[in-house]
Amino acid sequence: LARTMTILLKHWTQDAADRQKFPLYISVDGGDPRTLLYAVALQDAADVQVLTRVRARRKCDFYDCHISLHFKMLLQVFFKCLNAPRLLFLEEDLEVAPDFFTYFEATSRLMDQDDSLWCVSAWNDHGQRGRALNNTALYRTDVIPGLGWMTNAKHGKQLADEWPDTGWDHWMRRAENRKGRQCIFPELPRSHTFGKEGAHSGENYDNNAHFNRYLSVMMLNQENIDWSKQDLSYLLKGNYAALLQSWLEAAVEFEKSKHGSLAFYCDVSKQPDVEDSRGLFVTYKGGEGTSTAYMNVTKSLVPMLGDLASGFPRASYDGVVMVRCRGRRLFLRPLKSLGTAAKTVTPI
Repeated sequence: LARTMTILLKHWTQDAADRQKFPLYISVDGGDPRTLLYAVALQDAADVQVLTRVRARRKCDFYDCHISLHFKMLLQVFFKCLNAPRLLFLEEDLEVAPDFFTYFEATSRLMDQDDSLWCVSAWNDHGQRGRALNNTALYRTDVIPGLGWMTNAKHGKQLADEWPDTGWDHWMRRAENRKGRQCIFPELPRSHTFGKEGAHSGENYDNNAHFNRYLSVMMLNQENIDWSKQDLSYLLKGNYAALLQSWLEAAVEFEKSKHGSLAFYCDVSKQPDVEDSRGLFVTYKGGEGTSTAYMNVTKSLVPMLGDLASGFPRASYDGVVMVRCRGRRLFLRPLKSLGTAAKTVTPI
């Protein structure tokens, strides 16, 4: 918590306007006395407000039960009691970029304008070195990335009523709960995790290996982008669908005979391809068997995080995922989304 707050306050206190637009709260769950003492000290020194959640006597049977219930309490307090216009969640093991607050301020306007957007995230699951490049590019996804995310009152009040007691992130990724809504996320992450241990210790993977392979190589934007000068209208629902379609139509299929293997050509140690900057695409079999087909492709794109989140590729939009390959946009696209053009490509 101290590490997160040190970085957060550094950026928050640089602009007096940010302190007015983004009042800071520390919400403490579990009653750890050291955490409470630190939070109260900041309350006096930095005008940070402190909330606490008292855990009920009933036993939590799942590894992330208290986390989900903590989120639920905050959604109810801020949207039901305080009528907050929006709420930004930040876990205690994250560092943030210099433009963290202005990024969320700019994208909050889009979320208020477009009801098909129900969250904005600071995180990109594919933000590893060599897989992300453009620090002003933003995208839409069906799969909430988390790790620093915001919602507004319109969606937050509904979330407060329907929020699950466990598995909140999996719940938000299910189609029946998303209801066609999507999230905005940056190509270059605005948050970076340093937490090796956490709630997901209860899942079936080695946290240290997962952190070292995927999360430790995540990038964090270091430039203070002036988001007030960025035209973000391309992220509105109709505009974005047309933009993505134009990217896909302009992209050329990755050819092993021309480029060599995908793993060889897209190795992150290689320099950008200055001879050809056109987008590339690789097709995987969508629908039934997506997990195997998609993961077979991503194994060639180390250190890409190539698993599925609640049945969907991470950071995907209608099954399409974009990562960088030697500076070029590389689209992993499901065969099912290609329509008549599907006959002209070879799925991997």
